[in-house]
Amino acid sequence: MVTGFAAIVGEPLPPCTQAAEDSFNVLPAFLGQKIARPLRDVMVTHSADGNFAIRQGQWKWIEGKPHPDMLAGARKARAVEFHPQLYNLAKDSGEQSDVLAVNPQVAQRLETLLYQFRNDGWSRPQ
Repeated sequence: MVTGFAAIVGEPLPPCTQAAEDSFNVLPAFLGQKIARPLRDVMVTHSADGNFAIRQGQWKWIEGKPHPDMLAGARKARAVEFHPQLYNLAKDSGEQSDVLAVNPQVAQRLETLLYQFRNDGWSRPQ
């Protein structure tokens, strides 16, 4: 998002090692411009309890680990959610059918990418 604001004022972003580590230029979407492909290839998200997920194309992999500071009662109440999961959103936008068991290579690729972003400290191109 920061990149979109930088584009509006015509300013370059600093290197992703210094700032705007997850920013992509979404100005074309705000302007309603037709685009040939998605503005970003991968999106990392996390729930309020710190459970991370990564989306790439039709796939969404959920790490299944709550934040260590999550209250014990909340952790217990939602324990069934805390395991790795994989969804094919093109076929299952409601995330009702976990397909991790039949697509372990997809899950492994997304897990590796999430860990790479964590280790690097950014997800945008340099």
